[in-house]
Parts: sequence; C-alpha cells; structure tokens
Amino acid sequence: MVVDIVYKSTDELLDFISQERTENFSLLERIISNQTEQIILCGKKGVGKTTFLQYLHDKCNYIGSICLLNGNDKLSLEAIKTQLIHTLIAASPELQDQDLSSMMNSYQSHQQKIILALDNAMFLNDGLINQLLEYAIMNPVLRLIFVLTKPQVYLKHITDNGLDNCYFIEIPVLKKSQIGGYLYSLTKTSELDLLAEDINSSLVNKLFKQSRGIPRNILHVVEQRLLAQKRRFKKILYSYLLVAGILFIIAFDQLYVSYSLLESITNLLTEEHKIQESILETWFLQLQNFLYNL
Repeated sequence: MVVDIVYKSTDELLDFISQERTENFSLLERIISNQTEQIILCGKKGVGKTTFLQYLHDKCNYIGSICLLNGNDKLSLEAIKTQLIHTLIAASPELQDQDLSSMMNSYQSHQQKIILALDNAMFLNDGLINQLLEYAIMNPVLRLIFVLTKPQVYLKHITDNGLDNCYFIEIPVLKKSQIGGYLYSLTKTSELDLLAEDINSSLVNKLFKQSRGIPRNILHVVEQRLLAQKRRFKKILYSYLLVAGILFIIAFDQLYVSYSLLESITNLLTEEHKIQESILETWFLQLQNFLYNL
C-alpha cells in the first residue's frame, strides 16, 4: 500500500508539516500504535525523509521510545540490540538493571512501543533487514522504520525480501504550486535572509526547474542565489567606496592646492606691505633730514 505525504506550506512549519501532511503523519502514528506492519519510508534523496524521522523523534515520544540509527555495514543485530538498550535506559533509567527482553515486556505492559528507525537502510549488511523483521515478529512491541529511496527498495529486496510485507509510505517531491508556500515558510523558520517580497512566480518557476521539487535542492538553489546577491551587493558597495575615496582624494588635493595658493598670496601681500613700510620709513627719514637742514 502506498501513502503519499503531500507538501503544503503553513506559516509555522518548515519541511513537511501542513494540515494535509499532519493528517498523513497521524496515519503513521496509527500504524505504529495499532498495527503490526513494519514501515518503509521512501522518497528521493533530499525530499525530507530524515527530517520526517527527526520530527517523529521530537514530537511522538508519547507513543514510546524512539531509537534513530544511521545504516552502515558495521551494524549487526547484536549491535542494534545494544543501541536499543542504551535508548531505553536513557528514556527510563529505572530499567537499567534489566535485559532487553525484560525491557520490552515492561513497555508491552504499559502499552507503549519501541520504535527503531534506520536511516540509509540501504547500507545495512545483506540479510540484516530480514533478521530485524523476524526479531520484530517475536517481539510485537518493536516497530521498525526503514528509510530507502525507490531504487534502493528494489535493490534491497534482492537480499531482504521481507520488505514485501512492510507498509510503504512515500514522501513525494514538491509540486510547482507548493513551492511558493514552502518559500514563505522559509522566510519565517530558517536562517536564510529570504524576504517574502523576494518571492514571485518567476522565482518559483526557476526553482522548480532547477530543483525538481526536492526541498534540499530548493534550499541549495536559494542559498546560492542569496550568496550571489550578497556578492553583487558587495561589489556595488566596494565600487561606491572606491568612487567616494577617489572623490575625497581629489577634493583633498584641491583643498591643499587652494590652501597653498592662499598662503602664497598672503606671503606676497606681506612682502609688499613690508616694502611699502620700508619706503615710507625711508621717505620719512629724508623729510626729517630736510627739515633739520633748514
């Protein structure tokens, strides 16, 4: 069975929560709480699968305890059991003296679930998914979520055919009509310097074409556009500063020339005044001598 989780923006949430998607998320909660199927969370790279798991971890602790692991070839069934024990003890320290089986019985008695979510499940060793599915059958309190892309589901099915019995939830890419709302949510919830007035149909069309509707790609394209805008702004600012600097140098030079000219004129006037004083003094002495000789 395939359930589409549709992106629809709201004013308060970023990557995948909207009224429509909240309803689908509630469906996931019901599957975990009331059904026995394990889950494949599927979608293209960057579509929001890891964000989906993180939201499950942060908001749905009332269902039980959630252990998030990143798939890799170092994991084994025993290693995963050890991680489950650490998670359960962190959530309920009073269980620290119990083994995993006793912990599961305790959760079962309190009608809570133990959720194991494996991101990048493609990188688990071949056959490990089947082992986990068999282990979950023996321990009904355990719920499994395997995160894969569609091609990975087909490839992993070759070695782990137990995936056929999992509930399939696909997170689709954004439609063009949903990108504008997604961008508006970014203006309110992210650290990007994206303004609501920057969003228009031209931007939406370009982003849809460049990102193929994948949120991570949209973020990358928006970041690159904003970075380019900052670079252009810096170039313009540097140009203005350069022009202002040149004008200041010219003005200072003109001021210096004017000051030098004024000083020269002052000096000339001073010299002329001194000459006139000398002439008057000489004339006065001559007049004094003339009068004395009379």
